[in-house]
This record gives sequence, C-alpha cells and structure tokens, in this order.
Amino acid sequence: MKYFENMDKTFDVQCELTYVPDYPPLYNDPELTEFVKNSLESINDKEIKKVVEFPVFSGSEDFSYYAEKIPGCLF
Repeated sequence: MKYFENMDKTFDVQCELTYVPDYPPLYNDPELTEFVKNSLESINDKEIKKVVEFPVFSGSEDFSYYAEKIPGCLF
C-alpha cells in the first residue's frame, strides 16, 4: 500500500498491514427499528426533516458485536 510505503520512508520504520475480515454483519432488530423510526417521527423536532431507511451496504461496525448478544438498532 502506498500509504505505508510513505510512512516507512518518512519515519524510517517498517510497516505491515494485516487485514482480518472478522466483523459480523449488523442486524437491526425489526421491532426496535420500527420503535426508533416511530419515535423519531413523532417527536416533532424541526431538525429532523425525514426518517429514511439506509440501503444495505458492506461497511463494518463495532455495534454488530453488541447486536449479536442483545436485540439492537443502529440509527
């Protein structure tokens, strides 16, 4: 990776990146998700213009570890 090559030269060190794809998928509990959505829509906060569902994506998130243990909703 170019970034690490530049760090090697700049700081006179050797860098190695080891990537381990170990994050579980994030699963939002449907009941909690509906509760959060309804709550946000009903509080009449002028800063909240609308509540929309975010499309599925392949990002990783630490919250997924919590949601494996107890029902959760990341919003």
